[in-house]
Amino acid sequence: MLTIIIYINLFSFQISIIKEENSFLFKMKKMETTDMNGNVLENGDSVIFTKSMKVKGTQIHLKKGTKVKNIRLTDDPMEIDGKVDGTRLVLKTAFVKKK
Repeated sequence: MLTIIIYINLFSFQISIIKEENSFLFKMKKMETTDMNGNVLENGDSVIFTKSMKVKGTQIHLKKGTKVKNIRLTDDPMEIDGKVDGTRLVLKTAFVKKK
């Protein structure tokens, strides 16, 4: 028996295509938004930056340890929406950790 598994990340869903002998099995599950440590993020959580960085096209400089409160999840599990110093920004989850 030969089993082939293919994973496709489409928007915020992961589609698994499993082929067993003469049949296909499709599974779809919603991908979770996680921080850099693998903790699951939810709407309303607070996060902290783990790296200092400058925002392109603005004068904003985000320092390590800056806290972002009341985040919102986006359709992309690799990004969150948060307000920093009165400016709403889309942030990559690779640079934040859950407070």
